[in-house]
Amino acid sequence: MSVAQNDRPSGTLIVSGELTPGVADEPAPGGLTLEQAETIIHAAADRFRIRAATLASYAPDRDRDRDEATLRVALSLLELLADYATNTQDRRDP
Repeated sequence: MSVAQNDRPSGTLIVSGELTPGVADEPAPGGLTLEQAETIIHAAADRFRIRAATLASYAPDRDRDRDEATLRVALSLLELLADYATNTQDRRDP
């Protein structure tokens, strides 16, 4: 995770290409496992209020051959982020 303007955390999670074949570009080698990505999201959300998230690359045609693996990983991470977004009581900065 990198630090952006005003000391607000910012970062990019790249999940392993083996788990996510349905990306628009060539899958990145050495990406995170789903568990590692979830751990990072938990750690960041426990410390900071996550204000935005983006699913940056998805190519459904490339995903269908692998039982929509990329879609399942993306939905799992987006559901986790949504859980934090709907439960943002007073734990993190406003």
